[in-house]
Amino acid sequence: VAIALWGVRRWIRHPVAAALVGIVVAMHPLYLLNTLRVSNDALGLVLGTWVVVWCLALEGRRVRRHALALGLVLGLAVLAKTVNLVLAPFALFCLVMVVVRGQAGWGRVAVAGVLLVAGAAAVTHGYFWHNLTTFGTPTTMQEAVANQEAGRGLSAMLETIGRIDWWERLRLL
Repeated sequence: VAIALWGVRRWIRHPVAAALVGIVVAMHPLYLLNTLRVSNDALGLVLGTWVVVWCLALEGRRVRRHALALGLVLGLAVLAKTVNLVLAPFALFCLVMVVVRGQAGWGRVAVAGVLLVAGAAAVTHGYFWHNLTTFGTPTTMQEAVANQEAGRGLSAMLETIGRIDWWERLRLL
């Protein structure tokens, strides 16, 4: 919660508005539930929150150094809770936004992207390699194992992706 509140205060300058948003964040049921039980969810939530806040705080000045450290934290977040793997594209998107905001050029951000991926891979490569060689799938999430056992692989996933009406799904958001 402290990490999220730091981010709220950083981006919302008006103190009353920041306090109101901070209360909503601190009282969010996900935070409350995961701090009350013993599991890896709390660690995954802390590390995932750290990744999100850090991604939103990326700036052009030290983007390469921050990207490497961010990649390491992202890797730890994935090890704590595999669902945090969804933060990888978000982190790369935030790097692109550094260019869009005019804070750094494509070359610097491309190097930062490689460093981010390298940092995450340095932490997670053993996990993914073990899962691939042992289970035939990069993660041991129940859905992946069930799909593997049913013979559904990459081709089935690509076929499903092609059948989805993405514009309609986005419209529903």
